[in-house]
Amino acid sequence: MTQRQWDAATVPNDEFLSHDGRVLDSMLSEHQCEGWLEGYLLTGRHGLFNCYEAFIHIIDSMFNQHAKWLKVTAHLPWRRKIASLNYLLASHVWRQDHNGFTHQDPGFIDHVVNKKARWCAFTCLRMRTAYCRSWITVCAVGTMSMW
Repeated sequence: MTQRQWDAATVPNDEFLSHDGRVLDSMLSEHQCEGWLEGYLLTGRHGLFNCYEAFIHIIDSMFNQHAKWLKVTAHLPWRRKIASLNYLLASHVWRQDHNGFTHQDPGFIDHVVNKKARWCAFTCLRMRTAYCRSWITVCAVGTMSMW
């Protein structure tokens, strides 16, 4: 089991916490998590950014910058391809119930589909993560079953 990174004091009943842990979590900052993921992708490993669609607008500019970076680095022979940047959007706009009008905005998806297909893809069916390189994939899913 991988330990969580924990720098504060611990008590005897704390589990899976360590000063040299490798899991970083419990962050409620989309900017911070997106930045971590982009750095992680540069190491050659794959990752996934899961976010409610209502809050994904927070990283619009980071999405744009990553797409521009992919475009520019594609022409640099010394820059190898990196793993895809994968977004999983939950609680999508088409689910309009108790907080639908205040927490849903399809603007990010519009943002994605207006990018060139060479760099970005949008899907509601499945992620394009396996062995994809230098790509951005956005998958929107509902959080509740229809049956």
